[in-house]
Amino acid sequence: MKDITIAVPFVRSATEGARRAGFDVNRILKSSGISPHLLERSRARVALDDFVKLIQQLMRVMDDECLGLMSRPQRLGTFELITRSTLHEADLLSAMRCFASSANLLTTDLFHFIEADEHQVTFGLRRQQRPQTTAPYLIESSIMTAHRYFCWLGRTRIPLQRVDLDYAAPEWADEYRHLFFSAPVRFDSREIALVMKREHLEVPIRQDLSSLTAYIHRAPRDLFTPIHNTSVSHAARRVILKSFEHGRGMPRSQDVARALELSPQTFWRRLNQEGADFTQVKTRARRDVAISLLSESGYSIEQIAETIGYSESSAFIRAFKDWTGVTPLGYRKL
Repeated sequence: MKDITIAVPFVRSATEGARRAGFDVNRILKSSGISPHLLERSRARVALDDFVKLIQQLMRVMDDECLGLMSRPQRLGTFELITRSTLHEADLLSAMRCFASSANLLTTDLFHFIEADEHQVTFGLRRQQRPQTTAPYLIESSIMTAHRYFCWLGRTRIPLQRVDLDYAAPEWADEYRHLFFSAPVRFDSREIALVMKREHLEVPIRQDLSSLTAYIHRAPRDLFTPIHNTSVSHAARRVILKSFEHGRGMPRSQDVARALELSPQTFWRRLNQEGADFTQVKTRARRDVAISLLSESGYSIEQIAETIGYSESSAFIRAFKDWTGVTPLGYRKL
């Protein structure tokens, strides 16, 4: 079941460089399966598959992996050149240093740096020049790309102790909790940085050139898909999605806890420790599956409502309008 969606502000921010450069962004959006009218609705979301198509098309037509968001294009193949050099390092920390050195040779707007002591490692970025745009997507995608790449490189999930960003919190700041594995985010910081425990980087390299080629071919899909996510909220989401797939509707919290072999009290406590609650997990799962199914013409509103656990279509329609600002039918017509 396709269940991951992307908030529209990310889409707007990602297309800003192309618009400034004079590309027909509306045409590219339509060919990616995204209605340009959706970008006018801040609460709207798009299916991950469509967002991946959009980014891949933008990179291809612009011949720029940074989508016109730097002072000069980062030609296609730059990321592959940077990452190839990391495959021969001994562990993730060495690979991180290699990545930063290679990136600094090939990019000018962002200076990559590593600070490490016996306990902690900081992977940071400093703006060297004023980029062509202030779109947060440049920074979001740069540090997310680096973090997800190192997770993939070691086939591990690298927890983040803190994320520092040098701009004010955007309206969609709540999305960052999911982008950065629930790590605390500090806005208006002096620098851009990911802070990690050193022990999580003392992991050997577990990829090769052939798997790197496949990884780059999928980009940017892996930025938004879970990597060895061991959180209870993610596990609960998986249980809910499985229930949807088998036509069982929305499970009760005690049923989810039982599936995870936890007592209801432990389940709720663990969710709370992650800054989540069951209502939030349910809502996000319902919203994302509904949007994905609305993108496919074979499902009626009634079928979608039943799939995600609503006994009445009217209740689903009200909830969907609360999530996105538009009814399901209106969303489908956009």
